[in-house]
Amino acid sequence: MERARIVLLAAEGVSNKDIAEELSIDADTVCKWCKRFAQERLAGLGDRHRPGRPAVYSHDDRLKVIKTVTETPPEPASHWSGQQIADALAAEVGISCSQIWRILDDLDLKLVVAHLQGPGLLGQGGIESKPASSLDYKMLW
Repeated sequence: MERARIVLLAAEGVSNKDIAEELSIDADTVCKWCKRFAQERLAGLGDRHRPGRPAVYSHDDRLKVIKTVTETPPEPASHWSGQQIADALAAEVGISCSQIWRILDDLDLKLVVAHLQGPGLLGQGGIESKPASSLDYKMLW
């Protein structure tokens, strides 16, 4: 959306500096997208191939992790552990415990031990948002 807005504002005659100010972005960014649009038209506004390893787990896989964490854990457990989540998703996704940590961390979520929080405070899965500066949540697993 931002790229299209840049091009539309430029087409209306708005200066790069004013576009940058209005959209709270750098003027070089405005220049880049206007130049790419002029050279490649709509195709220039799309994402280009980036170097590096492609994502192993899709958006749907990430949603499956969230869905699993928000369900009731298997008996007799009162809360989920990383390994339990990995085991529950093994056939469907084939995900490791460490990757579950990465997904939860990317989403700014953490698992907490239910008895420390009290019953019912965090819902069935024991999931809550964590402050960005907090890095000690892994010790709760």
